[in-house]
Amino acid sequence: MAALGINLTFMVQMIHFLIAYMVIKYLFLKPGYVVVATDAHRLKQIRSRIVARQELIAHKRTYKQTRWNLFKDFFYKQKPQVRKEYTVSTAPIVQKKVPEISLQELDKVARTVADALNKKVLP
Repeated sequence: MAALGINLTFMVQMIHFLIAYMVIKYLFLKPGYVVVATDAHRLKQIRSRIVARQELIAHKRTYKQTRWNLFKDFFYKQKPQVRKEYTVSTAPIVQKKVPEISLQELDKVARTVADALNKKVLP
């Protein structure tokens, strides 16, 4: 069996592999890495701004609530004392009797009203 040796073809293949590796790494992968790193940095900034806004909103809510409680207490303390005295009359309620109208009189009144409306509405 022949001894394995490093020949010129193997050396050329190694050089070609290293050149291809460098080309792929610097021309294709490095811009992708830069884009991914930039995007991650931008997302981190956005998240930190969101957290800051949420903290600000929570602070404003607590401030509004404390101010509201102060105003409620102030107005409760400043409200005037109101005394109302009610008088109730004990007079009995008198119901007036409505006179009864016959059907002929009701029919006569209805015709009179209808004629008056016809004169005013119709030319």
